Amino acid sequence: VWLSRQNLNAQAIMLLDDRGYVVSALISKSSGDTQFDEYVMKSIKLSQPFGVPPKEIKNDGITLGFPL
Repeated sequence: VWLSRQNLNAQAIMLLDDRGYVVSALISKSSGDTQFDEYVMKSIKLSQPFGVPPKEIKNDGITLGFPL
């Protein structure tokens, strides 16, 4: 409920292995709210495995915006 009342945005970059599991993830643009940023990281970890990443983005990572 609190999230719907906030105007928070964050970006995270994640690297995936060949099976779609997160090798690393970091906040690249903080929302300014520590709790929201922690939820972003938790959401990424709980969403794995992702699909197998295409070769052209595997080494560059994937940027995710929150909210999506």
